[in-house]
Amino acid sequence: MTLFRRSVVPLLFLLCLSSCSPGKESGAVAPTLPTASITLGGRRIQVECATTREARERGLRFRSLLGADQGMLFCWADDALRAFSMRETVIPLSVAFCKADGTVIEIRSCRPLDKEGPSSGDKFRYALALTDGWFAEHDVRAGAKIEWGPEVTALRPEGEGPLRIDLQVAGHSVVTEVVYTEKARETGLMNRDALDAEAGMLFVYAKDRPLSFWMKDTRLPIAIAFLSEAGVIDEIRKMKPYDLTRINARKPARFALEVNADWFDRHQVNVGDAVTLPQQVLGLPADP
Repeated sequence: MTLFRRSVVPLLFLLCLSSCSPGKESGAVAPTLPTASITLGGRRIQVECATTREARERGLRFRSLLGADQGMLFCWADDALRAFSMRETVIPLSVAFCKADGTVIEIRSCRPLDKEGPSSGDKFRYALALTDGWFAEHDVRAGAKIEWGPEVTALRPEGEGPLRIDLQVAGHSVVTEVVYTEKARETGLMNRDALDAEAGMLFVYAKDRPLSFWMKDTRLPIAIAFLSEAGVIDEIRKMKPYDLTRINARKPARFALEVNADWFDRHQVNVGDAVTLPQQVLGLPADP
């Protein structure tokens, strides 16, 4: 399946489903993509999500099978007019063009190997590709709404900014940037010149683990709280700018919250207080 953004250089899209044999192109195995569970027409659908240009450029080319309730979700950071091609794609497909909130704008059929596939009549944010006839079989039409799971709402398609949430810490609100990939966690608050008084950064891991932080290339005085899987503050430590001394959590933690050095003192937040962790955070596909 190939996608063209109208009046722009063509982009080629392929999603590789883990339940099917991996397709090969020039001997390369298709990369593993993040998975998500969504609901449409009363059915749970397992999809792999293409959020980067590289992932979207792989589409469903060279695949021979697709499960009954499995598909692929193409994700972008913006709404735009786009068109698909079925170049080198042999599976008959149907694609639903969707708004950011999951509303289906239109549904089109895609013929195998058709270089001039369907285009959207309206701007869309997502495209859901399933086996041809799936939407008709389950009486899903334009206007239906997909229920995105937490895995989809947590996705940050290429070009989109970081995930930010309003985190409640012992009843106090913190506008929090959430980092959950190894690369983003390693960067943290490095090289930033300021942090708003009521802002912070939440480091998310897949499970409780020993955590260690330092202040390499970090210009701001920081306070860090290590949180249990339940969101309870187990420990609060102060960290000095550029200090390369390792701050090790005294026991395994799943989350760490960094705020300005005086934040916990100003709000009288202490060890044992609770942080309310929304499902959006708990469902993140965090790196170990």
